[in-house]
Amino acid sequence: NFVDLIWEAPEHDGGAKITKYIVECKEKFGKEWVKCHMTDDDVCKAKVEDVIEEGKTYEFRVKAVNKGGEGQPSLPTKSVICKSRFVKPFIVGEAMTDIVIKRGQHLSWD
Repeated sequence: NFVDLIWEAPEHDGGAKITKYIVECKEKFGKEWVKCHMTDDDVCKAKVEDVIEEGKTYEFRVKAVNKGGEGQPSLPTKSVICKSRFVKPFIVGEAMTDIVIKRGQHLSWD
């Protein structure tokens, strides 16, 4: 289970080069932000693993870090439901009805 995140660097770096980013997350209706990833450099992307659970809804935010310390957090993302990227196809059969066609008639679906 993981979430890939990409963000834009802040407009102002506080006068020193950004050295890394801290990613924080919380469950949708949770109160506490938890540190869930720290980048090794100033690249604006992260793969958050191990702290999220499939089926739960999370919000994420990012803090830039430079020689002066941690900056203010970004605005949180929209809520993200953690689920498999690929799911098995399924057919909802509730709307299916039996039909009878005669030989030679054409059958098509919309």
